[in-house]
Amino acid sequence: MKQIEPSWSLNTVIALPTPASGKSRIAQLFTHGNALATSLMGVFFIMTMVLSYALNTWLPKLMQNAGFELGPAMWTLVILNAGGLFGSIAGGWIAGRTSYRKTLVGYFALAIVSLVLLSIKPNAFMLNVLLFTAGAAVIGILAIIHAFAVEFYPVHIRSTGVGWATGTGRIGAIAGPILGGALVASGLPLQMNFVLLTIPAVLGVTAVIIVTARRFKSAATKGEKPVLVP
Repeated sequence: MKQIEPSWSLNTVIALPTPASGKSRIAQLFTHGNALATSLMGVFFIMTMVLSYALNTWLPKLMQNAGFELGPAMWTLVILNAGGLFGSIAGGWIAGRTSYRKTLVGYFALAIVSLVLLSIKPNAFMLNVLLFTAGAAVIGILAIIHAFAVEFYPVHIRSTGVGWATGTGRIGAIAGPILGGALVASGLPLQMNFVLLTIPAVLGVTAVIIVTARRFKSAATKGEKPVLVP
């Protein structure tokens, strides 16, 4: 502790009283004014997984429909996930030195910009650069969302909160491939597909901004002061 925080006094321990509530842990996620934050946390997880699973499942087929041969179409998926590898590592490093909020908002903004630029028919080189960037942003978000949830929920409700958000997010893991399949079946131009994929990103970043502006409230933090234990 002294290495982490040199000013920390080893003679004092700060303890928060455990909430004496008979409510179930899930109920606590939606009481004390937490319903909006919990719901938007679910939206954030869902939108993140929609983007990741839609792109990873259907990108090669979308590229084939746009006129790419099978080999180059599959290569776009490699580029996307290479970006994801870089973005996941970089995201953890950036979040550790700034904040999860800034990292997530920045990554979502990067995803939106790269997807919009993909819709303006870039040349082959820029196509690969933008796919790498989109992969870094989208998959990078997916790599750090659980740490974000851990930071948001207090200790006594943390496992329930993270589990609830993760479970809700699996809706996006189901909806993402369905969305991608619908885009393939629609026969829309490739550029329009990328524009439509910005919608989950916009919804996701909006949810992040609202959630991070709030604080999880519970019986443990509502009107009770920490107890100083010598």
